Amino acid sequence: MIARPIQALFAFAILAFAALSAVGAADDPADKKPSLNTFARPIDRSPPRYPATPLRRGQEGWVIVSYVVQTDGTVADPIVVDSSGVEDFERAARDTVLAWTFEPATQDGKPVQQCETETQLTFAIETRERGARKKFASRYKKIRKLLESGDVDQAEALLDEAMELGEWNLYEYSRLWLLDASVAHARGDARAQLRALNRAIGKKGDFVENKVVSAVMPLMLQLELTLSDYSAAIATYDEMKKRSKIPDEYQALVDAVNNIIAAVESERILRSPAQLSSCHDCEGRWTYKPLRRTFEFANIVGSLDELELRCDWRLYRSAITEDRSWKIPESWGDCQLNVYGVSETTFDFLEFPEATETLPVVSSSAN
Repeated sequence: MIARPIQALFAFAILAFAALSAVGAADDPADKKPSLNTFARPIDRSPPRYPATPLRRGQEGWVIVSYVVQTDGTVADPIVVDSSGVEDFERAARDTVLAWTFEPATQDGKPVQQCETETQLTFAIETRERGARKKFASRYKKIRKLLESGDVDQAEALLDEAMELGEWNLYEYSRLWLLDASVAHARGDARAQLRALNRAIGKKGDFVENKVVSAVMPLMLQLELTLSDYSAAIATYDEMKKRSKIPDEYQALVDAVNNIIAAVESERILRSPAQLSSCHDCEGRWTYKPLRRTFEFANIVGSLDELELRCDWRLYRSAITEDRSWKIPESWGDCQLNVYGVSETTFDFLEFPEATETLPVVSSSAN
């Protein structure tokens, strides 16, 4: 009996995807840099179908997905980079990009894989009221008061209940993730706090006020520095500079980022303590954008299974051992590194200066 109103709602929801972000600007490698090589260009990027369960609940969300454009223009190997936390949307996003087609990327006039391709899919219901609705505001205020009073356990219980209930719009979910960040801060869990802040503002800060994004970014930068996520810290710093002049009160953070940039340009080895986090589509994963092209792993506690490099022009996978180093060929372009294994595994990621000549080169034929 509910099929007809759901269909009507679905029709409105589809309209929300008419402006689906193109693989353009920050999302589109085609605009990344001038080159004799060409990046993949879209032929068919049909919008996703709104999953039935979230639609029925009135639930909204977003997914950032990475995928490989093959030499025949089809898509393969989609993985969820981040999301608003709803698995139904993550599955729909992976299914959607697998159906897309492109003109393949070329290198020296020949089709090649394009493997560092990423975009955000937003699931929003056109008829949905924006902003915080009354029924949400009462829950939000109750959880916030519990946090302010120091009752973290009860606040977390009510927050989990709200997350499980669903039915929230994009703005409301962003506010819930801000509360989740406060819970993580109270628990002393820096990784969970950073994840929650990332989900609160999304990739572009589209779902909350600009003043909230401006307030959150320094916190994210501080956490990224604390967790030695150097490439993310530099990216956050660059985004802060784009938005506005960085206040003097954050000078210590600015100095820390400049020290990292200086270290990258030096002859020192960069050491990043890291930890695998659980994810919906794998047991454990750590994602990082290398600042140098030669690296290795050390002090592994737990189990690392495989590394994956998603580069402009190459997809590469390899088993991980502590007695091996890797050097990414310049011809592969910019790369994103994914490390897979058992969740909570810790290790050191070491990046070596470019002057290092004695380390083996990754075979360019390995895929």
